[in-house]
Amino acid sequence: AMDNEKYDEAISIWSSLDGFKDSKIRYNEACEKKQKVDYQNACEKIAAKEYEEAEVILKQLEDYQDSQELLKEVHYQEALEKLEKGEYSDAVVLLAELKDYKDAAEQSIFAQQKTLENPQVGDIVYYGFYEQGDESNGKEPIAWRVYDIQDGAFNAVSVYCLDYRAYLEGNDYLNQWLEKVFTPEAFTTDECSHVRIQLMQLYELKEKFSTDEERTASATIYAKNKAHSSSVEECEYWYDHKSISNLENDYEAPLVSKTGNVSYITSKYMLGSDYVRPRLYYSVEALK
Repeated sequence: AMDNEKYDEAISIWSSLDGFKDSKIRYNEACEKKQKVDYQNACEKIAAKEYEEAEVILKQLEDYQDSQELLKEVHYQEALEKLEKGEYSDAVVLLAELKDYKDAAEQSIFAQQKTLENPQVGDIVYYGFYEQGDESNGKEPIAWRVYDIQDGAFNAVSVYCLDYRAYLEGNDYLNQWLEKVFTPEAFTTDECSHVRIQLMQLYELKEKFSTDEERTASATIYAKNKAHSSSVEECEYWYDHKSISNLENDYEAPLVSKTGNVSYITSKYMLGSDYVRPRLYYSVEALK
């Protein structure tokens, strides 16, 4: 098997011998030779611009030699190809993983700005940065789904629920938090002048999203960590209480349910918190 470079077969055979004689040594030799061949194949795939095939191999190689650096280069080249094709949202996703690799940060900003040019209803655009992972590698670009187009402006809602906070309806707490804390945290000073961030209102949820499924959303890792949750299901999220006139008392607050139902009223805010899914108003011209 070794002479024919059938390394997978050889590895399987040596492994099945479970340490008999020198089978463990032979097993390690087969693994090393297979890694070397796979690494060479990955380099050839990169040279041929066959990035998807190279990515599969490099992920399997894990920390072998400089495989992880090569994987970054693969993602970088894939992102450049996306930029050339005008697939800016896909490019943002790839570049977000690279952080400070080469000029990935600058290319990411360029790609995000391109997503803001003439978006259509249903498009995903990127604007601003907010912690969405495990806080180990910095903020990630915020993805927004456009649901309303205006002259020189649009409305969008975050693709994911971005935080987990108490409602405190009586003080209009969440909209104040979105304005005074979230906005300067997520956007530069110049970017802040082009946006208004609030909770979704009832009429938007009903008129702009025709089905319950369209209103559902899952949460980021960061938000779920704050909620001490590992659930992969869709989550509940707050919407603006001012758009509801029939709350029975001050202890109730409006939530979009996990299934997208917008008539879900709860007194939960008195006991704890829930997810926040911001709404973005973006204007090409700076807002006054």
